[in-house]
Amino acid sequence: GADVHIRHSQFVHLRGKDAVYVRGGDVAIHDNLFQDTYKDGLDLDGGSGTVSRNRFVDCRDEGIDVSQAGNVDIVDNVILDDRGGRIGTDTSKAALESHNTLGFSDQH
Repeated sequence: GADVHIRHSQFVHLRGKDAVYVRGGDVAIHDNLFQDTYKDGLDLDGGSGTVSRNRFVDCRDEGIDVSQAGNVDIVDNVILDDRGGRIGTDTSKAALESHNTLGFSDQH
């Protein structure tokens, strides 16, 4: 339930579960690189705020995983992997995909 503000950071070659896991709170996650992670690049469970202008490359599960989305705006992110970019959600996947860029990484 803590507030999280992450900007201009890199989460690269991580072998734990998720690169960043946030449960509740207010988030501001902007202009970061999440690359080559064991599971999700970013895992959000509830909360509010914004996730924008991040780059997710070759995250093994999903670039972004959103459960109990709360009121988090997820826009203008680039998500690339060998399956065409993935966002996991229990809400409207089409809306999330339409506000972000999904595609294949160089690994494809």
